Parts: sequence; structure tokens; C-alpha cells
Amino acid sequence: MLSDRSYMRDDYPRNSTTVLTWLISAIIAVFVLQHVFWRFFNAEASITNLLALTVDNIKAGKVWTLFTYSFLHSTSNFLHIIGNLLGIYFIGRVLEPMLGSRRFMWLYAATVATGGAFWILTHWSGGGGAAIGASAGVAGLFVVFACFYPNQPMTFLLFFILPITLKPKYVAFALLGIELIGFVFYEVPGAVSPFASIAHSAHFGGM
Repeated sequence: MLSDRSYMRDDYPRNSTTVLTWLISAIIAVFVLQHVFWRFFNAEASITNLLALTVDNIKAGKVWTLFTYSFLHSTSNFLHIIGNLLGIYFIGRVLEPMLGSRRFMWLYAATVATGGAFWILTHWSGGGGAAIGASAGVAGLFVVFACFYPNQPMTFLLFFILPITLKPKYVAFALLGIELIGFVFYEVPGAVSPFASIAHSAHFGGM
């Protein structure tokens, strides 16, 4: 009988959708929405004005942009969203089971918000354009991962072709150094960064 089968009983354990899955799905959904607004309505600016982190938005009371900016990504550079999604997935699948879904989500939200707040403080008087992307969250999650597993070897694909194995603690220190140099010598003075249009202050704040 059907009732004799374990998966037909109410007490049968069913896999629930993880917070990590919801987070990645939400980022992809907003990216699709950006393209819809851009290609069909020629109104990408409307969703950017609503969700992107800008000094004007914060001054106007749109405090939710301290978090929602992380769901927006460049529509002209697919590597922007692909890199962030890969980072969230590979780090998140380690941290979420260890921390639990709620603590993992709060951790991600905190790194994004502190990164956004640091960016706002840096550009408060000068504008700074708009900050978008989940990079601050990825950077923050990686630092936490490196604290828990500082000596666990990790293999990266340098330029997506060359495998290189490093310990997380060295990668974290290197990233902190790069972001600090970019922040102090390029972003604060308003100079053009050799690291392209990277929000060093947001990454450093997230870390």
C-alpha cells in the first residue's frame, strides 16, 4: 500500500530549500529583471535608482539600499555576477551547514551592510556614483571561512585556466592588502584604480 512507503508518510524527512539556494536564486532573478527593464522598457535606471547604493539614495532615506545593492550586477559584464555567484556558492556550502541557515543569512547581510556603510562614508562628500554587486558579501564570507579553515588547501583557477593551490589565510591577507592599497591610494584620492572600477571601500568594509 502507498501508506507503507516511507516517502508517503507525513513524518518522512524532506529536503528543504536552503538559504544559500534562495540567496543565489534572488540574485539571478534580479539580474534577469535588470535585463528585462533594459531591453524591453529601456528603463534599467528605474530599478537601479530603487535598489542601488548611492549617497543620494541614503540621503533620501532609502536605507534598504545598504542591502539591496548586493542583488544588482553589471548587465554589460557577465563575469561580475558569475564571479560573485561562484564565490557565494563555494563558500556558502561550507559555512551554512556549520553556522545554520539563520546565522549564515545574518552574516551575509552584515557583511553587505557594513561594506555598503563603509562605501557611503568614503563617498559621502564626493558622490562616488553607484555601488552594485555582492562582492562585499563574498569578501566578508571568505574572511570568515579563512578564520575557520586557515590552513585548508584551496585550489583556484587563475585566469580560469591555471590551477594554483593556496591556504585561505594567505589569500585573505593578500585580498586585505589589495583592498587597503586600492582604498588608500586610489579610491580616497579619487584616482583611477588599476584594478578597474572596484569598490575597494565596500570590499574592505565587508571584510
